[in-house]
Amino acid sequence: MRFIAQHPYIKVSRQIKWTEQKIIEEELSLILYEDRIETQFHVHYIRDVWDVSYKSTSAGTGLLYLHTRSGVNAFYVKQNPSEFIDHFIKIKASL
Repeated sequence: MRFIAQHPYIKVSRQIKWTEQKIIEEELSLILYEDRIETQFHVHYIRDVWDVSYKSTSAGTGLLYLHTRSGVNAFYVKQNPSEFIDHFIKIKASL
């Protein structure tokens, strides 16, 4: 099935070796299909996603929230996800 929209998010992890700490940022993607939103680690079916929202920060980054049946999932994003959210709203309205 062809994806409808895609938006990058950042997975931040910390690596500690002896006396050194490194912050590692890995860019991954949220992928929107007609029936689901996929991340590298999870699949959220549209029927189980209540809403998608975005909260920007003063640093120009923000958090994209998936409000789902099983709770809220937050994704650190560096770009405004308004286009991704618009596509989600259209899909949700057509159900």
